[in-house]
Amino acid sequence: MSYPLDSDVQEDVRTFPMYQRLRKINPYAYYSLNTQKQMQSDLRNFGSFTFFEQNIDDISEVPEPTHSIELPKALADAEHMLDTGSPEFNEKTETILSVLYASDTVPIRRCALHGYKHKVFAALIVMMHEQSLQLEVNEYNTTDLRVFGYSMSFMQFLSKAEARFVLNVMMRTEHKAIY
Repeated sequence: MSYPLDSDVQEDVRTFPMYQRLRKINPYAYYSLNTQKQMQSDLRNFGSFTFFEQNIDDISEVPEPTHSIELPKALADAEHMLDTGSPEFNEKTETILSVLYASDTVPIRRCALHGYKHKVFAALIVMMHEQSLQLEVNEYNTTDLRVFGYSMSFMQFLSKAEARFVLNVMMRTEHKAIY
C-alpha cells in the first residue's frame, strides 16, 4: 500500500531532517517506495549540501584511521554492536541507514527482505567512523565472507558506497581495497 507524502509533510523544501522526522512520525509512509523515490529525487535536485542542510565551512576533517580491520571481522563486530550497542549507536545507525537509502547506496525496494543486511552495513560505517578504523577488503578472495556467514551483497554495497561517495577508497591494489 502506498502512502501519499504530502499528507505528512508541510515543509516547502524537503530535506533530510524532514524525512527523518517523517520516519519517526509515520514509518509506513517513510518506507514506502514512493517516498524513497522522492527522497532520492530531492537529493539529486537540491544537491548534497542543501538536502542534508550542511554548510561546507562547518564540515570537519575526518580523522586518520588508527587501526585496520578486515571485512568479515568488521561485519561481525558491527552486528554485535548493533545487537548490544547503546541507543546512541543505534540512532546513528538508523541515520546512516537513511543516508544510504537516500543516496540509493542500498535499494529500498528490497528493505523488507534485506533490511537487516542494510542495517548491518550502516552499523559498519558508524563503527568505522567512531573507532577510526580503515576497512581492508579482499576483492579477489571472498570466501571469508561466506565462512563468516555473510553474503556477497556486502561487496555490492561497498562498490555502490564508493560510487555514490559515501565511502572513500584510500588505496586499491589488484586484489584489495582499503576504505
